[in-house]
Amino acid sequence: MLDLQTLSLSTVIASSIHALFFILVWRLNREFSGINYWLVGMLLQPIGWALLAARGYITPWISIFGSIIIIISMLSYLLGAYRFFKREQPRYLPTIYLALFLPIFIYYTFVDESITARIIIVYSIGAAIMLQCVSIPFLIDKTQRIFGGYVFSLISGVIFLLIFIRLIATVWFPAIDKLYDFSVSNLIGVLIGFLMCYGMGFTFTILCNERRIRDIVQLKESAKLDAQLKNNYLAVLSHELRTPLNAIVGTAQLMQTKIISDELKHDCDIIIDVGKALSDISLEALSYASFNDIKSQAVQLDWVELPHWLATIVKLLNPLAENRGLTLRLVVKKLPKSVKLNTKTIRQVLINLIGNAIKYTNDGGIILVVNFTEIETQSPTLKGEFVFEVIDTGIGIPKTEQAQLLKRFTQGKNKGAKQTTISSGGVGLGLSIANKLLKACNSELAFTSEKNKGSCFRFSLQLECSTDESLSFIEQAAALTGLNILVIEDVALNQRVILSMLTLDKHQVDLAETGIVALEKLSRSPYDVILLDMQLPDLHGLTIYQALRNDKQNVNHHTAIIGLTATITPQDKVKYQQTDLISIVGKPIMLDKLRAAIIDSQRKSSKKKALQLDNNSAMVGNDELTEYPLFNPKPLTFIKENLESNDLIRAINELPKQLDEYNAIIQLAYQQQDLALVSQTAHQLAGYSAQMGLVRLAKYAEDIGLQLADGKDICLVQLPKLCQRSSNEIIQMNSSL
Repeated sequence: MLDLQTLSLSTVIASSIHALFFILVWRLNREFSGINYWLVGMLLQPIGWALLAARGYITPWISIFGSIIIIISMLSYLLGAYRFFKREQPRYLPTIYLALFLPIFIYYTFVDESITARIIIVYSIGAAIMLQCVSIPFLIDKTQRIFGGYVFSLISGVIFLLIFIRLIATVWFPAIDKLYDFSVSNLIGVLIGFLMCYGMGFTFTILCNERRIRDIVQLKESAKLDAQLKNNYLAVLSHELRTPLNAIVGTAQLMQTKIISDELKHDCDIIIDVGKALSDISLEALSYASFNDIKSQAVQLDWVELPHWLATIVKLLNPLAENRGLTLRLVVKKLPKSVKLNTKTIRQVLINLIGNAIKYTNDGGIILVVNFTEIETQSPTLKGEFVFEVIDTGIGIPKTEQAQLLKRFTQGKNKGAKQTTISSGGVGLGLSIANKLLKACNSELAFTSEKNKGSCFRFSLQLECSTDESLSFIEQAAALTGLNILVIEDVALNQRVILSMLTLDKHQVDLAETGIVALEKLSRSPYDVILLDMQLPDLHGLTIYQALRNDKQNVNHHTAIIGLTATITPQDKVKYQQTDLISIVGKPIMLDKLRAAIIDSQRKSSKKKALQLDNNSAMVGNDELTEYPLFNPKPLTFIKENLESNDLIRAINELPKQLDEYNAIIQLAYQQQDLALVSQTAHQLAGYSAQMGLVRLAKYAEDIGLQLADGKDICLVQLPKLCQRSSNEIIQMNSSL
């Protein structure tokens, strides 16, 4: 068995090793309150125990300092605990302990020398300190207590108990023949030394780890809260921006119909295109900020006149180039006029690339070059590869920076580039966003650059376009006339709007208000196109679709079908994509979307094209209702421009009464638990509201039907208030329309 002196020396070695280890713990957690006191205590421990273990080998009064150092280290533990657990320590606590300890200890050291008395005073003060350490973790609220706090109290309690036992043993057996006799009392003293270094050091490590984990969780929650606040702010900002932008675009469209000058009409085109671009950007601000939903946005394809569309982007950015004394040119080579393109995504990519080129170019200019190569021909459609290049004569990119350029928050040094209020600065997201957007379109951004000579950024897209390069999209719509079209729609206002749109292109229109009536007409007369409301009062649109496709004897068995809806649920989206529907046109129904769908319906292709989902239709998720604007004037502006003035006046005058009727029917049906009637009327209200531009009411009404379909309870408290607010809003906005 080891003798007691060897065990004492082992305590010294162990406490020294653990003190060195705790330096690493301190370096990792030195920002925590109280850990500096614990470090002092851990470093003093091996010194104190070394002096006590060296009794008999060094001058006695020097070894006596070991007891003082041990008391100071224990006091450091106590002070550190108060700070770590964020408890206010009693005033003058260190002074009180030292005032109680030092005079008595010095007296029994130099006046009436007594080892027993010194041991008693040291252990009495030590026991008081440890007992106070036991209580500190319990001073905080129960909800804030952590596991490490209980361990700290447990170790402190064990040390207190051992000190108390040795204190009692020393009082009862005061005769000490030899300091290193292998007695229980002296063995407890060695054990106290081990616990003071290993036990407390282990506890401090647990506490620091738990505090770090808790801080990480709090930071994560704080980051989530900040992100939510940011998203809420951007949602409100996006809403506030869309209202004046819609007014700007609507006014420009009205001006365009009244002016004669081609130059002024072209200027109106610029205002309309830029307004739409800004509106698109505001709608996508939330997704760009979170930087997570970009891929889901690269799904909307529109037919555009590519040369005109590109010229609009160049004209938009030309003032920025002119302000820096640069030229901005568009070079196109044998482009088909009509191209099916993700306009919002590619517009943002080109704006980012050209904006960057302007920013980093001092002299010369920027050229947007677009080349077309046919890769697949299937009459009357073709598919081609379009290569977009943005070439500048700027400062170039050093090779050392090129590898990092497309990463997020990476900026060029911009050395030598002139700074302007418009173009300088930024956070290094432009190229990164552009590249991620392109990846969502199955493309990728590539570039070549040479310092002081310029750069070339390029990407390629495979797009569907018209085989007849002489016809633009608008010309195709104008040429595609005289179709026999069945419109299956139950809302009278929507019927009038659709009829007006189809009449513009001289189509022959037949109406059906219910699914039963529609099936009867479809069994008798052939049609070129069917416009099908997917939420009819009697039959679901998919039911009519299946009945038509399953009846091979029906004259309209193969007729192209275009869906109409105000809202698309994720479940509906999956079902629609399993059909051969040409597209889904969202409500409010816009002329360009409807024309594009009709053109698609008449294109003959051996391959089934992917279903086109209109972004006007809200994808129902967990969005807050307040994120939707109360009123969007664009649908009402179209009614004013294309229907008779009496129709608009009648529609607005009838709106309050119509909304009250819908509300009354829904409320009464819900009281009588006629949920089928509630769902049917809610759908009618959603379609009617969407066509009148009452976005929030349309969303609310559609949610009622969706919740009933899912078997959930519905709340109709907001419906009367929302109907009243919507009526007031549209009447108030009528004067500006």
